[in-house]
Amino acid sequence: KVLVPGLQPIESSIADLDKRIGDLQNERQLRSAEMEEVMAYRKLLYEKGKAQLEPIVLRALDDLDFGTSPGGLIPGTIHEIDGRTTKGSNSGILEVKSSKKPIAQSEFSPFVTKILADAEANKKYSKGILVGNGLCETEPDKRLGDSVFSPHVLDGAKLNSVALINSVELFWLCCAVLRGDSVDKNAIREKILTGNGYVDLKPFSGQSPFAMATLPAA
Repeated sequence: KVLVPGLQPIESSIADLDKRIGDLQNERQLRSAEMEEVMAYRKLLYEKGKAQLEPIVLRALDDLDFGTSPGGLIPGTIHEIDGRTTKGSNSGILEVKSSKKPIAQSEFSPFVTKILADAEANKKYSKGILVGNGLCETEPDKRLGDSVFSPHVLDGAKLNSVALINSVELFWLCCAVLRGDSVDKNAIREKILTGNGYVDLKPFSGQSPFAMATLPAA
């Protein structure tokens, strides 16, 4: 308890530093969480399955004001869907698929059954929207367009009024939203909800993030 001249200001300075360090650590945790949120969009390019790909697809569609809700069993049936959309000219049913090869007919056909079962259960037809991460181990800029879907799926989607979305192009579109570009979300949503077969999102998406990735460092 013996006082030493000059000790108290040093102790106060250390206490102040400890508080500032604590505040910085809290801020770093917040920024790290934000970083993880943004990095998650890369899952649209490479991930598979219910745990990784489906949640980021729902978030990406919400970025475009689709008003998604999680999937589950269609009431009164054994059929499970990956999600729903609630905004726009029609409601939508989501199916999310990923494959090292183009999305095959065997992965598409059960979705048609689900759409019909849902229409019977709810007395209302909802638009089928299939988001496909086909050729998922190929470089993203080499699998744009409809090549991620097999010819049978492209034909089947047109016949059954299902919109096919390339998840790489969905990523590209999300990049435009994240950049703050002027994105006509209503036009995009309606093109998907009224489109049959492959729906080209590239005209809405602005500068390609893949072209940016190949630019030399400043």
